[in-house]
Amino acid sequence: MNEYCISMDGKYSIRMAAQLSGLTPITIRTWENRYQVVTPERSGGNQRLYSDEDVKRLKQLSRAVDRGYKIGNICSLPAEELEEILLQSPIDRKSPKYLELSLKAVEDLNPYLLDEILESAVLEMGIVEAMEQLIMPMMVQIGEGWNRGEWQIYQEHMASELVKSFLLRKLQLTGKSEKAPVAVAAAPAGQSHSLGAAAAALTASIAGFRVIYIGGDTPAEDLVDIVKKSDALVLLLSIVFPGNPGALRRDLDTLVKSLPEGCRFLAGGSSARSFASIQSMEITDNLTLLRQRLQEIREERSIEY
Repeated sequence: MNEYCISMDGKYSIRMAAQLSGLTPITIRTWENRYQVVTPERSGGNQRLYSDEDVKRLKQLSRAVDRGYKIGNICSLPAEELEEILLQSPIDRKSPKYLELSLKAVEDLNPYLLDEILESAVLEMGIVEAMEQLIMPMMVQIGEGWNRGEWQIYQEHMASELVKSFLLRKLQLTGKSEKAPVAVAAAPAGQSHSLGAAAAALTASIAGFRVIYIGGDTPAEDLVDIVKKSDALVLLLSIVFPGNPGALRRDLDTLVKSLPEGCRFLAGGSSARSFASIQSMEITDNLTLLRQRLQEIREERSIEY
């Protein structure tokens, strides 16, 4: 039995515990190692086995974190106190603290601190919300500041490379079964910036897809070939800096005409709306909406089969 299977003795595997609690396996492991929130039993093969009480506690902690409480502040609370705080008014967690700390780490050229800040934000906020409220706003501020001469290009490069590496690391940790539907994530030809594609790839994985992340500057013909070879259900395209809008429009037309029937074509990014007139290409304005749309597509696929 591997760690993602269902136990046969009335206990839950880490994958099942994650599904029941609303967490991810990596978050459960992190909370166990760092905060000792639960102490699961071990199988003969040394795999984690969670009881009903373990899952109940993980679910309480997940709900509390979703309402803005820091896991480090609530990890030792008994179940009764956790229930009490869940009945109280939610904390406003849209604090600029993470954004301010992250920008300071970039300014000081401290990639190790930036990585720690991102990890903390993900634990407190969840990965999609952290991307929406912290990572993407941070990169926008840095990009705009660079245009105004307030940031150096090497600071922008450090932040971009670290954030992309951070997101792809999270993507690897959310690996899906070979039976999961496939999503291809990329940026189009002429666009080397692939951070948006990495964010879309991670969002798709969270939504239950097995993701093939291609990266930036990918010709339309190659994308069609990749989709066909992988039998992908979804193509995700990040459109941020269209250097040649005319050429990009031709590439998008090529994709619409050449993608296999049944493959959904979703585009996002700061410049995606400029190409909203292209038929059969759906525009998703943020990662939360993207996750919702991908979950709908998965459900439609399940009904079909």
